[in-house]
Order: sequence, then structure tokens, then C-alpha cells
Amino acid sequence: MCEPFRTFIPQNNEISEFGEMAINQIVDLLRKYKTNPEAV
Repeated sequence: MCEPFRTFIPQNNEISEFGEMAINQIVDLLRKYKTNPEAV
């Protein structure tokens, strides 16, 4: 079976979420911070 895609988001000052995330969580982050180009 294929492993699901996951990536690591490092801790930073712009966003509070960090750690290992699945693709759906990354999409949620992009939607949440779409008006903050520094965070994206």
C-alpha cells in the first residue's frame, strides 16, 4: 500500500500550527492564512 503524503512544517512566528501534517491539513493552513502573504 502507498503511504499518504505528509510533510513537516517548522515552527515560526507567523503561524501557530507546526509539525508533521497531511495534505488536507496543509490545504486548511493555506485557506486560513490566504490573506497573510508573510505566513504563506
